Amino acid sequence: MPGNKTSRRRQSAAPAARTRRRRSYRASVGVGPVRVQREVLRGTGWHLQKWPAFLLVGVLVGLLYMAMSLDTFYVYGADIQGTSLLNPDEIYAAAGVEGFNVFWLDEQAIAARVLHQMPYVTDARVRLQLPNQVHLAITERRPRIAWETSQGRAWVDDQGIALPPLPKSPSEALVHLVDLQQAAMVAQPNDQPPPIGPGGVPVVKMQPAVVQALLSLGTLLPGTQTFNYDAQSGLNFRTVDGVSVIFGMKGDLDRKVAVLQAIQRQWKDFGRTPTLIDLRVAERPFVR
Repeated sequence: MPGNKTSRRRQSAAPAARTRRRRSYRASVGVGPVRVQREVLRGTGWHLQKWPAFLLVGVLVGLLYMAMSLDTFYVYGADIQGTSLLNPDEIYAAAGVEGFNVFWLDEQAIAARVLHQMPYVTDARVRLQLPNQVHLAITERRPRIAWETSQGRAWVDDQGIALPPLPKSPSEALVHLVDLQQAAMVAQPNDQPPPIGPGGVPVVKMQPAVVQALLSLGTLLPGTQTFNYDAQSGLNFRTVDGVSVIFGMKGDLDRKVAVLQAIQRQWKDFGRTPTLIDLRVAERPFVR
């Protein structure tokens, strides 16, 4: 009967549909793991390509650890050049490099520490070199004048900077100035105390005009090493014959020295020795 045929066809079609669904489900379930496995393999290949970079980083970390831990890179001395008056050990202590790893040191910081703590150092140049070498070249302040006041003695450079004397004497003779009244000192505004400079030393200066006059007289009168200074007479000194000579602070020193030498020759020809030669006005010297 036709009805029975139709019923058999529907029965045969239903299992086929279920089979297709099962196959489709199995296919979808089977494809998932394959795709995941492919992604995992792709990721594993990508990481394998980066192993050389990871190895390089590991080597660098190891080298860094060695550099930080090996005693070879720690500083226990320095090559110090340019010292004449200063003690190299004091400069090394001021540099602050003892026991430090060379990789942690900074050249500019070392130079700044030396300049800050050593007032007699005017310039410092630092060079670091592996494995643990520190090269330090300094320029010392050059004393030119020994300044004696009621407060003690100081050394003065050609810029007028006055500093406490050092244990070691300079190689060249200093011009000696006796200034018990401290009249040659640069006055501080409103009588304030002098500022504190490198090494905790007060910044005291000599008047530039006095500095230049003393240095000039030291050349013009090489046999005279000691001068006096006061607010009334200015620069003055006593000759080996006991003659008081007053230069003052104004006028041409070259001319004054020439007039002095002419007067000395004239009085020597007379067989006499003056007691006072006042050259504050070179055109009208006063002799007694």
